[in-house]
Amino acid sequence: NTSWSDALKSKEIDIIVNSLSNKHIDEGLKIIKPLGHFIDVSKKDMLDNIPLMRKLLLKNVSYHSVHLDMLLKTKKGKKKLI
Repeated sequence: NTSWSDALKSKEIDIIVNSLSNKHIDEGLKIIKPLGHFIDVSKKDMLDNIPLMRKLLLKNVSYHSVHLDMLLKTKKGKKKLI
């Protein structure tokens, strides 16, 4: 039984768009290559105030939190997503 992160460890992943929570965020940050971008569209861990394992950012990975609901409420966001 292989997890999705085990299956991807041998790949070089530049960008991850994540909608999962809890341990899946840490797993994604483990497999992203140095200078990669991790885009998190999940709000559950933020609302539950779950800490982020910052040591996983030592590869100079950029962590982006994107709130799609807020983006859709703005006129600029609607124009860019359409």
